[in-house]
Amino acid sequence: MVESMLAGFMDSLQWTNCLFVLAGVILGVIAGAIPGVNGPMAIALCIPDRKSTRQNSSHESKSYA
Repeated sequence: MVESMLAGFMDSLQWTNCLFVLAGVILGVIAGAIPGVNGPMAIALCIPDRKSTRQNSSHESKSYA
């Protein structure tokens, strides 16, 4: 059990995971500094950007204007 916990801890300290945590902190500080933008509002603002970058090779891309 201890070995599994240590393996998970070591996996969490990989450089890519640390970079994602750092990017999340930086984006969170920027979103928190903008007046009127809280956590749920920042997530809602990111949803259209996420959908625009999604690629689906099996269907034609549809535009939702």
